[in-house]
Amino acid sequence: MTKATYSNSQIFFPAVLAFAILLVIPLDVHGYVIARTNEPVRGDVLISPAKIELELAQGTRATENITVTNRLSERAHIELSAEDIVGTKDGGDPIVLLGTVTSSFTLKDFLRTDIRSFDLESGESITVPVVIELPEGIEPGGRYAIVLATITTAKAGQKLSSSGASLRTRLGATFFVRVTGPYLEEGKLVSFATLNRKYVYGAGPVPFYATYENTGAVHENPYGLLTVSNVFGMQVYREIIPPTFVLPQSVRTLFIDWPTRWNLGYYRAELKLNRGYQNIIDSSSTSFFIISWQLVLLVLFPCFFAYGLFRNARMRYRLSRNI
Repeated sequence: MTKATYSNSQIFFPAVLAFAILLVIPLDVHGYVIARTNEPVRGDVLISPAKIELELAQGTRATENITVTNRLSERAHIELSAEDIVGTKDGGDPIVLLGTVTSSFTLKDFLRTDIRSFDLESGESITVPVVIELPEGIEPGGRYAIVLATITTAKAGQKLSSSGASLRTRLGATFFVRVTGPYLEEGKLVSFATLNRKYVYGAGPVPFYATYENTGAVHENPYGLLTVSNVFGMQVYREIIPPTFVLPQSVRTLFIDWPTRWNLGYYRAELKLNRGYQNIIDSSSTSFFIISWQLVLLVLFPCFFAYGLFRNARMRYRLSRNI
């Protein structure tokens, strides 16, 4: 009976190949896919998508995936949780997290993830299914919550700060759910004007604000068009206002800039805002002046100089005739 022998190369190369396969192929653990990514180190953790919007009937369920990617240079420990969200009445923050408080538009108790905590190495991402299950008899209208990822580093054991859809140390994916059925959809453009209602500017840019109030039972996505015209009625600027969500029973203020610099004279700005339902359009306008003293002096100085030369020449002509 002969004994098989293997060279170092025969053992080494299959081992390297197996290790490479493990690095490339996503790891599926209990239904959650952990994969290596090509994301560079950026010092943060990314959660996507930042917003999920869907429509469901009473007594139905749906599953939406969120992906968490570790772009730190070290391992991160991540814990998932859910909180209800609401808007504000003063037009400040578009979203306020309620912690353990339940809102009248609650969704947090109808969200479920089978995994609550996990670790990600640098450059790894995980895709987590989020189940939305609505009970029978739930009231039609809007339901709103946020799935939060609270991040700690394995090395320092301290919570991290992040940018984007975040609050201090937490990243969030918001869920906007419309429960089908009869519900009130109502809102309007409350005001539109220059910021601080200023009517005279020395130069641009000229800032505007628009306040929209949602008095209905579901969120709205108003959008529109801003135009600026001069004293002759000629349009000198236009900007498309993209859809912006406004949660029910709340107010949101939008800020828009006209990035002009050297314009001069009287101008009229008009905002046409589609409420985002039934194609209802609200319109409002405001007027203002741009008077650049530097530009005025630049124009007037040659005029005064020419007038001075003319008067001087005229006086010399009169003196020459009197001699």
